[in-house]
Amino acid sequence: MIISIALYTVLIMFITGVIDSGYMVWAVQVNGKTVALVSDPVSARKAVRELVAEKSRLTGCKLSVSGNLRYTRTYPGDAKYLNGAELKTALAEKLFFSTNAAALVVDGQIRLALEDRKEAQSLLNRMKASYRTPGADVAFAEDVRIEDVKVDSSELTRLDEALDKIRKGTKEVETYRVKDGDTLWDIASLAGMSTEELIAANPDMNPDRISIGQKLNLTAVKPIINVLAVSRQTSLEQVAFDVEEKKDNKIYFGDVKVLQQGKPGKKSVTYQLTRRNGVVVERKVLSEDVLEQPQTKIVAKGSRMLLASRSGASGRLAWPTVGSVISPFGMRGGRMHEGVDISGSTGNPVAASASGTVVRAGWYGGYGKCVDISHGDGVITRYGHLSRISVSTGQKVDRGQLIGRVGSTGRSTGPHLHFELIVNGQHRNPTRYL
Repeated sequence: MIISIALYTVLIMFITGVIDSGYMVWAVQVNGKTVALVSDPVSARKAVRELVAEKSRLTGCKLSVSGNLRYTRTYPGDAKYLNGAELKTALAEKLFFSTNAAALVVDGQIRLALEDRKEAQSLLNRMKASYRTPGADVAFAEDVRIEDVKVDSSELTRLDEALDKIRKGTKEVETYRVKDGDTLWDIASLAGMSTEELIAANPDMNPDRISIGQKLNLTAVKPIINVLAVSRQTSLEQVAFDVEEKKDNKIYFGDVKVLQQGKPGKKSVTYQLTRRNGVVVERKVLSEDVLEQPQTKIVAKGSRMLLASRSGASGRLAWPTVGSVISPFGMRGGRMHEGVDISGSTGNPVAASASGTVVRAGWYGGYGKCVDISHGDGVITRYGHLSRISVSTGQKVDRGQLIGRVGSTGRSTGPHLHFELIVNGQHRNPTRYL
């Protein structure tokens, strides 16, 4: 009886196992998660192998499935199992493929992954070569290492693309304080930005009015890796000459006479230059050797007053009328303009620039109505294009005394005063003595 029961139990278990096996399928799992159901593991393994081969061929890298890949028996439930092309498509959508790679680790952080160490080293060599100068010691500003890693195939970066990414890096916002003389164009150019980008980075700024000390945001490019190149450079430079001034009472005040021309010296200077990504960021003088001493320039500065001083007067000329210089002394239209034109309206008063004697008071060719005053010692002042003359020849006048009115007589295109200074028959620039 006992033997009969045991045989019966074994028979029931065998029948149940056969029945159950007909309802169970194989699950393709990655890290414990089912990605597909198949009728047998052989077809699944074949599909995975084909996918790995295809992905490897496309990327040019030897790939494998990321994670722990397993095949286990399971009940299908409501899900259907897959075979053939349908299985392959499903696996391609859900599986991830990884490869052995070489990572660039910058200051302890993985920044890029390349195919292998050889390619990673080639990248670093190209970075250094692009900024290398003859005789320079080249190194990276950061701590840069190559490490072996396993990454998803989509994270691999090709060599040329990696070089571009390292140079462009990231954009960071920095603060700049406006200095005297700065313009938006100067600031933007310094930061490698356009003026429009600078304005966009500072929405609260008035582009038409920036002030000294104002803080502006700059968007600066920060490369992932910076290359430092340290080299020595020797250059031949000029040594500036000094200027020695001597007073000379034989020369009129305001005039200068060169007694000895200055001559720059020569020196040999050796610098240690530090370049960051090709731009000089530090220039340190290592040695200087003066090859030729400079020759001092010696000039005599006149101390002789143009006019005799009276009642504490400075000896300089007074402005003959109220106005600004609208045409200076010098060449004009191919001809020498021997005085200055001072703006003014018809009828504005014209005064003597210094005391003296009137030696001309009347019409004088292109000057129109004109007054000449002799101040002694060969000094004469001339006032042309007057509308009215208020003095006569031989009359003594004082500094600031009315001698006429502004006009446009003679060769003139509009009301103004033409004012000349003549010293010993030579015309001088009046503005140097006013």
